[in-house]
Amino acid sequence: MSILNSVIKLFVGDKQQKDLKGLQPVIENVNKFELAFSKLSHDELREKTRAFKNKLKNATKEVDDQIATLEEEAKTAQIDRQEDIYTEIDTLKDEAYTISEGILIEIMPEAFAVVKENYAFDKDKKVLFISAKVAKALNLKPGSLAQVN
Repeated sequence: MSILNSVIKLFVGDKQQKDLKGLQPVIENVNKFELAFSKLSHDELREKTRAFKNKLKNATKEVDDQIATLEEEAKTAQIDRQEDIYTEIDTLKDEAYTISEGILIEIMPEAFAVVKENYAFDKDKKVLFISAKVAKALNLKPGSLAQVN
């Protein structure tokens, strides 16, 4: 079987190498924050995390408010109207998910840099962390589960 795998790799290429090559720009973006974040205290790094959470919450606030209003209306609405309300709520939840996903992609390099800085103070450990942990995390597909040691 190993001969077959070698032949396939020869013609098709190594999937792992292709995946890592695709992740390299993201890893480089994470590393851009290293110098600035290495000067931050733990409290300042925690504040960055709070800022990420607030950015995400603020981005979906309008949609979340509409959902809350519709949920209140559904409590007293007739059964036919409730069906329409819940359909509208589902649409709004999809919209909120899309907005959240965009924000998460936007803040991902900075958020990983915060995690990286909190993880290790030894440069060798940080390089290992970013190469292994971030690459594993970035390879996750929506709905998949993985353990990142």
